[in-house]
Amino acid sequence: MTRIDQAQLDELVADHGRWLDSAGGQGNQLVLLDADLTGVQLRGVTLSEAALPGADLRGVDLTGCDLTAANLVSADLSGADLTGALLTKADLDRVTAVAARLPHTTLTRCSLIGADLRQALFDGAVLVKVLLPGADLRSSAFRGCRFDRVLVTGAVFGPADATGATGSLVAVAAFVESTGGRDELGPVELTQWWRSVGAESVTVTAPAPV
Repeated sequence: MTRIDQAQLDELVADHGRWLDSAGGQGNQLVLLDADLTGVQLRGVTLSEAALPGADLRGVDLTGCDLTAANLVSADLSGADLTGALLTKADLDRVTAVAARLPHTTLTRCSLIGADLRQALFDGAVLVKVLLPGADLRSSAFRGCRFDRVLVTGAVFGPADATGATGSLVAVAAFVESTGGRDELGPVELTQWWRSVGAESVTVTAPAPV
């Protein structure tokens, strides 16, 4: 894993900005594979279309960051702060984001397939057509979340606080874990579970037939 310090990153981000502003005519796209970015400051930075697969972003401040269409596949975002970040069409498949903070984050058409999101904080986030099949969401908080056709087939839920959450989820079935074990629940049972954790207005429906 290659260590990138703040000075190096600032130069790369500036070059990426020129690439974005010129539609690829100047500068260079930010592409870092398996980079160690721990300890850097990325608050409010525009990283749309950046490629950071496998990046180590543990504990990094990404507050207000624009990650539209960014590639963060298999990155480690554990403990990172993404408050208010924009994640439209971002690819976060198989990320590890244990205890990550995502309050008031906008996630539209982004992919989190197989992501480890245990203990993540989604309070006030907006999730539109997000892909969460196979994601681990045990002990995550969803207070005041707004869901719109979020796919959760095969996801794992557990103890949660979803007080005030609203909207729609889609699943053939998903798993709910408790002290008694892990149960596979269909749409009706999942809707009941969401209501039991405070989300009186969340409904789960089966996917539409193809």
